[in-house]
Amino acid sequence: MTKFGQISWSALLISSGLVAGPYLPPVSESPAGASSPTSEVAPVSREDAGAPNGEVKSGARRVVREYERTMFGYTKDQGDQPFFDFTASLMFPLPLSYYGDEIGEEPWWRPHGFAAATVRGGQYINGRKSSPVVGKRFNPLVSARWWLTADSASDRVKNDRFIELVLAHESNGQWIEDPVTFANAEAVRLENLRQGQFADGKTDAELRAIARTETRDDISRGWDYVGVNFRWAADLEAADLGWKNRLTFESKFQHYMVLLQDRLEEYDQWENVPGGKPRNRVDGLYFKVNYKREQKLEHKSVFHWATEASVSWRTGIGAPLAYNTWEFELGGRVFTLPVLLWYRTGYNSDFIDYFIRDESMGLKVIVEGF
Repeated sequence: MTKFGQISWSALLISSGLVAGPYLPPVSESPAGASSPTSEVAPVSREDAGAPNGEVKSGARRVVREYERTMFGYTKDQGDQPFFDFTASLMFPLPLSYYGDEIGEEPWWRPHGFAAATVRGGQYINGRKSSPVVGKRFNPLVSARWWLTADSASDRVKNDRFIELVLAHESNGQWIEDPVTFANAEAVRLENLRQGQFADGKTDAELRAIARTETRDDISRGWDYVGVNFRWAADLEAADLGWKNRLTFESKFQHYMVLLQDRLEEYDQWENVPGGKPRNRVDGLYFKVNYKREQKLEHKSVFHWATEASVSWRTGIGAPLAYNTWEFELGGRVFTLPVLLWYRTGYNSDFIDYFIRDESMGLKVIVEGF
């Protein structure tokens, strides 16, 4: 990229309001007529100037990073058809805010603002008529993050050490809010199921059960919440110098409230499902420990050996310990992508049936590199 292109790209980012402008070192003026082998000084971004070992981050990584893990895979929830599961999660720095690996020494109380969004969906390939894609989770938020950095830590660790205050909305993006609308939608779906090859070999009772299950996916769920997130990662000493180990602890505290909507859209009595309860009885407190061991590489390779294991516990902020959810992950890298097998028991399979105790399992492929 030419110097003009670098300056133009920086101006574009500044005008977009996503990041603060790059640091441009001062250019010493030469006396008139004096010649210099280099009459211009190339702009140097704050990230480039502070990058360890002369590492230069890509332009995209200066603007957008992952907020939660971006992944795709296979999920089977108890009582539901298996589906192709995908989650995309991105975050952007607000003006005058930076990522943990971009900052130097600064006051501990100095917050950095971010906007982020996480989207989860599932496609029921051959499991439902027309193989629909169903929205599972939409989670836009703004946050103030305090980085708990250390100069001796690696860039990855610096980005995984923070305390964060969050203001967010979380929903499944659906539309049914009352029993009349639900009954009409269920009747239309049942009639569609009775037509075509999908109904072959199924009794009318089975078709009614399918219509009710699929119509429940259209019930609107939504919450506003304020939260506090904490994450701390540490590189562990390894006896084998060819490997690196990392331990990460994460916790989340969420208080569900009415702010951007007129009510909490959660289980209502007209749904007539046993065990219905508010979400704060089963969610709002979350803790996770992750251990990762991966091979050190001097250069990029398609063969990158690593193993990873984690355990998480979730319970209700309104009824701690009364309703508990456990999730376990175990896996490693296949070529360059982390692949994990996972199992969950408890609640929160999705926003529709968050209050039902069940089990889930599946496989997830983690998308890294941004």
